[in-house]
Amino acid sequence: MKKGQYDLAIDAFTLEINVNPDNASAWRGLGVAYYKSGNDERAIKSLQTALVLDPNDGNSIFYMGAVYERKEEYDSAIEFYRRYTQVGRLSKTRGKIEGRLEWLVRKKMQSDAQKALEEESSLDVESIPDNTIAVLYFENIGENRQLDPLQKGLADMLITDLSKVGELKVVERIRMQKLFEEMKLGMSGLVDQSTAPRVGKLLGASRLVRGTILDLDETKMRIDAGLIETKSGKFAVSKEVSGDLENFFRLEKDLVFNIIDQMGITLTKEEEESILIIPTKSMFALLAYSNGLGLEDEGKYSEAISQYAQALSIDPGFALAGGKMKAAEQAEGGSGDISEIEEGIEEQAPEDDGKLERLTASGEKINAGFMPGPDSREPLQEEAGTGIGGVQIGITIIIPPVPE
Repeated sequence: MKKGQYDLAIDAFTLEINVNPDNASAWRGLGVAYYKSGNDERAIKSLQTALVLDPNDGNSIFYMGAVYERKEEYDSAIEFYRRYTQVGRLSKTRGKIEGRLEWLVRKKMQSDAQKALEEESSLDVESIPDNTIAVLYFENIGENRQLDPLQKGLADMLITDLSKVGELKVVERIRMQKLFEEMKLGMSGLVDQSTAPRVGKLLGASRLVRGTILDLDETKMRIDAGLIETKSGKFAVSKEVSGDLENFFRLEKDLVFNIIDQMGITLTKEEEESILIIPTKSMFALLAYSNGLGLEDEGKYSEAISQYAQALSIDPGFALAGGKMKAAEQAEGGSGDISEIEEGIEEQAPEDDGKLERLTASGEKINAGFMPGPDSREPLQEEAGTGIGGVQIGITIIIPPVPE
């Protein structure tokens, strides 16, 4: 569909639908033309009809997602993009949509943070479920600045382990980061005890884990943490854990179990065994991974990917680093202009342009002479003027309304 021909396309596909109202590709073409011309509501209605007629049409599903993305209705956009990944024909295009999904999820989290701040005064802290928890970034209060990346890295590990507890609903780290950015807390996202209850309210978390890291000497460290109650603001300290730096991963597990005990949760055997899994035994790999988290928060995806790759080169079995690297690659690839994805989608449906050319040619031969209003396209009737070869013919053209 060539740029600038959208009105012509709308007329042509509308005429085709008048003749064959069950033509799914014509309804899709009409929806795409409306989308390209900026008429989102008519695009949605036309594409919905196309999907009623052909529920697995990938192109219609994609454009539904694209319309909702433009309307900033991110939940609906994410739903349709996910549907596309299940029915998309070409793996290359499907990969781009997966990247768009990753980017859009982050965009939605940012939008959620903005909305929470706008509606902060009306948020009811008492309605927050008791099983929700967020893990704030740890603060390095020691002198060893090489441990700074662990402020986010340790929080990320706790989030991963606490997410394995069925009774808990854990706030995603990226969602928390987006809120910190909107609150102008900077990339470090460090929250003090007095600010924490407000953060918990905005995140919808009834409890927050807040803690510190301290290097005792070159080989030993100590981790202190506690739980802050969002509703009361009370802070209850957990048992501190300390030991050799090389046993950091065991210290993290001790900290997780202390927090779970403090919340009065009894783990199943499966949950306990899952939490005990150590993602890597290499401190260098963990530091590279943690650096990647910080770079990703700054939008430096290429540098973050490099750090995740370094973590994997140090420890090829570090699955968390592999997962983060893939997500960062997808987010980087999906953050461009959506027109690049549209081009790939349209390459899969060259028949639409061919159909449009045929319909346009037919319309020019009929030379009906009707003049639709400014994109109203309400049901109307027009009598044809001169027909084929200059012979007068009587044709009634009925332009159907877009279904409600």
